[in-house]
Amino acid sequence: MIGLNDAAVELEARLTSAVAAQLVSDVPLGAFLSGGLDSASIVAAMRDAGADVDAFSLGFTAAGFDETSDAKIAADAVGARHHVQRLSLDLQSTIADIATSNDDLLADASFIATDKLCETTREHVTVALSGDGADEILAGYPIRDFALRFLGGAERGPSRDFAGFRTLFDDDTRRRLQRRPADGGGIERYAAAVDDADADTLLKRLLIADLTHFLPNDMLVKVDRASMRHGLEVRVPFLDRSFIQFALSLPSSLLL
Repeated sequence: MIGLNDAAVELEARLTSAVAAQLVSDVPLGAFLSGGLDSASIVAAMRDAGADVDAFSLGFTAAGFDETSDAKIAADAVGARHHVQRLSLDLQSTIADIATSNDDLLADASFIATDKLCETTREHVTVALSGDGADEILAGYPIRDFALRFLGGAERGPSRDFAGFRTLFDDDTRRRLQRRPADGGGIERYAAAVDDADADTLLKRLLIADLTHFLPNDMLVKVDRASMRHGLEVRVPFLDRSFIQFALSLPSSLLL
């Protein structure tokens, strides 16, 4: 069985290769940088590949949500130019503005922040690398902290606990809010993705469900709509096929 050090070395090598391949561009290129390991790893890999990196972060006035100090530490450590935009918006007009160009319903809570980050980034570059996908592949979400959502889903049967975490409104609340009834099958489809995943451990089944269900139906949709609204191309190195295949071949104990 592969050990932690060997796994880390191989993951770094595959990520560096994926990032290098995605640095090919005829236009200015940069990266999103939060306070997390995912985007910091992307920026570090860009520097390792010899790129001169512009890194872009979004700041918040609420200290509990602001990660720009951590992002600055990462940017300074790898020698990236760090650009910070503080989020201060008229939410009502911002939501209305976004809704006019949003082709379909999307309830991701970070859509406004992502939209503002894309707008700021596009003022400097045309292409940006993002750390999206790392949480779904490498068990980055601390989701078991949200006990009530899990318990609410668990009452409906196996795998509904994990699926229930992605639910903001219960069925009764949804019916009261919606003008027309929805199929109500979202949690069932998510649970089915867990049950049907081809993996030998529960953790990997949960990760595969996130990778095949949550990521393409929420996270990537959010980034795609926000970036295209401002004419920004976003590339996602963590979704490189070689990186995913190796990561999901690792023992669950190393992933978690």
